[in-house]
Amino acid sequence: MNKLFHFIILAVILSSCINMNDPERQATYISHLKLFDKNLVNHFPKKLPNGYFSSNMSSPNSIGEYGNYSGIQISVKYRSKSELNNLSSKYTKQAKYNGKLTDSCLFLVQTSREIVKLEYDLKRSSEFIPVSQDAFYDTDGLYDKGKRNEDLNILVLDWSKKDVLDREMPIPREELPPGWENGFSKGLCFNEKDQTIIYWLIIW
Repeated sequence: MNKLFHFIILAVILSSCINMNDPERQATYISHLKLFDKNLVNHFPKKLPNGYFSSNMSSPNSIGEYGNYSGIQISVKYRSKSELNNLSSKYTKQAKYNGKLTDSCLFLVQTSREIVKLEYDLKRSSEFIPVSQDAFYDTDGLYDKGKRNEDLNILVLDWSKKDVLDREMPIPREELPPGWENGFSKGLCFNEKDQTIIYWLIIW
């Protein structure tokens, strides 16, 4: 009986250790998802997985007041290789663009406060695909403006030059290529080596 009791206590402790996402954090994440149209966030997990380790969230109500973008980014490490492969297979079928983060057609929509003026090959503007800066993060959470992570496969599910927030006077991002001053992008980055996924939505 004592052994059974100790086993139950151990199981409860291990369960609490595995689930690193406290109720307050879950509630914040879920409430933030609800701020956006469902079609913009339908690729995100409905709740933070146990492997979640970093995030960036910016409310659509604060765009222009506290920053020049709105969106969500979460990074998740999956213990199960099969779960990662299943997710990769599922979203590969839905992706409008499937490639590497180093592909030259991808252009960066910056989310840092200090905006850096980047150069674009305007001759290839018809091929441009916007990607959130948050998709360029390494799994340790560090970001280098001049470096693209070669280990990441990217699936861009959708993007547009349209102002999906229907603002009366959207603030243009003048550092972006002509015609892309406003818009949105959503997708996922997969790192098979680290078994991680970066989910993102960005609106600007």
